[in-house]
Amino acid sequence: MQSMKGIRPGNQTYSHTLHTAVFTQAMATPQNPAVIDESGMMDYQCLRNVALSITQQLSELNLAKETAVGVYLPRNRYIPASLLGIMAADCAYLPLDPKHPLARTELLLEIAEAKYVITTMELASRLPKSITPVFIDENVRPDEAILQRNAGNAAQLAYFIFTSGSTGVPKGVMIEHGNVLALMRWAHQTYTREQLSQVACGTSITFDLSVFEIFAPLTQGGCVHMLADPLALLQWHKRDDITLLNTVPSVINEIVKIGELPSHLPIINLAGEPLPMHLVHTLRQQCPTAKIFNLYGPSEDTTYSTGGRSWCQTCMQPSARHLRDDTVIFLTPRAMP
Repeated sequence: MQSMKGIRPGNQTYSHTLHTAVFTQAMATPQNPAVIDESGMMDYQCLRNVALSITQQLSELNLAKETAVGVYLPRNRYIPASLLGIMAADCAYLPLDPKHPLARTELLLEIAEAKYVITTMELASRLPKSITPVFIDENVRPDEAILQRNAGNAAQLAYFIFTSGSTGVPKGVMIEHGNVLALMRWAHQTYTREQLSQVACGTSITFDLSVFEIFAPLTQGGCVHMLADPLALLQWHKRDDITLLNTVPSVINEIVKIGELPSHLPIINLAGEPLPMHLVHTLRQQCPTAKIFNLYGPSEDTTYSTGGRSWCQTCMQPSARHLRDDTVIFLTPRAMP
């Protein structure tokens, strides 16, 4: 049996939650840009205020801890605040995508037993009649004491996420705050504050790569660039500011087919699929100084479990090095150790 075992952030005991980590950063850098979309910018103070206004509304509903609350929004700068607001209400967010078939959205709501959804007036009309929409109201003045009343802990659920499942039926995964904080600690040890300062977020929030794209920068004082999708990077008005791109090989292959990445892009994370060497060569031609990371992990293990980096022009380290405190066991094609 060949295995790798080591000390990773998951061995750490956390006394806080994911949202408090972001709110602490917001108090330290209130005027810094937190989220940018096509129509504007939200600084950290605004991010915190909008999140807490959502927390206030949810708290008035007297929901049980770890209740699933859906997020059904167009891709804009209000998504991160919605996720934070739900978690700060001691609930767990359920990511939904308006671009997905309505039947799938209804199924996820049913499986997660979600009764409330953060959404817009327009999108609310698509939801089942059994769902109560919650609208973002920036005029709501939250009671600051709400954070003390909803103290939360690292063992509570942060979010529900659904994979396609091997049978084609959506399979729900429940992730705790401590799991995400372990991922964040790895991210902060692996990437510099500068590398996390301007992160492209083109992944649907229903896909767990979005957890890294949103929270790795926000827990380090960085800025999240909310793109309509990964291909939108090519026309993004701040594309030259991007310091980290995080996506899957098939998507970045499409990007480089129809356009070029910023030549000075410092970090490229590729995950979830085999990474062909010819694609690495293409990326090195377009971004000669980029550090390319080959990452992999199931949703159950909080986005990334193993990874490697391209160290030279002619080789690609396999995605097989543990990232946190897991034991990685390699199996033969016959599923033998």
